[in-house]
Amino acid sequence: MDAGEACDNGNQLGCSINCAIDAGYSCTATAGVPSVCTLKCGNGIVDPGEACDNGNKLGCTASCAVDTGYGCTTTAGLPSVCTLTCGNGIVDAGETCDNGKKAGCLTGCTVDTGYLCTATPGYASVCVLKCGNGIVDAGEACDNGKKVGCLAGCTVDAGYGCTTTLGIPSVCTLYCGNGIVDAG
Repeated sequence: MDAGEACDNGNQLGCSINCAIDAGYSCTATAGVPSVCTLKCGNGIVDPGEACDNGNKLGCTASCAVDTGYGCTTTAGLPSVCTLTCGNGIVDAGETCDNGKKAGCLTGCTVDTGYLCTATPGYASVCVLKCGNGIVDAGEACDNGKKVGCLAGCTVDAGYGCTTTLGIPSVCTLYCGNGIVDAG
């Protein structure tokens, strides 16, 4: 490389015949040594070794990796097209749920308070209210799938006693001493 040259690699890719760095490239510039020019991430063209490149727009990181919550289509020599995957009804990397923007899964693809959601990659999440799902979860006094003895808010109905073993349905029964003469 001679004085006044931005690069010189013997007219190879990345350095023009005028010894100027080509758009989308970066080159070493050490006097007396041929320049080494490499494609630059962020040039808006998907180059070998890049997962995406959309010119540093949303969806593709500065190191040309796909951002969490995005999916990018890539065609060599063209800019990537990156779109949000959260809300598409398919659980993608980094999502704890995705049911297509239905109840139970928040806008950021995280599980809403009071819900349980499946999170199998490649499939839609199924989200159900914790209370009323027929299984006693933490914080519930009972849960028998909205049957007699357990109220809609997963609290025990007056005059009943319910089992509270986590992970299984509650069994609710009337009990003696509730001030009411019950049948049976």
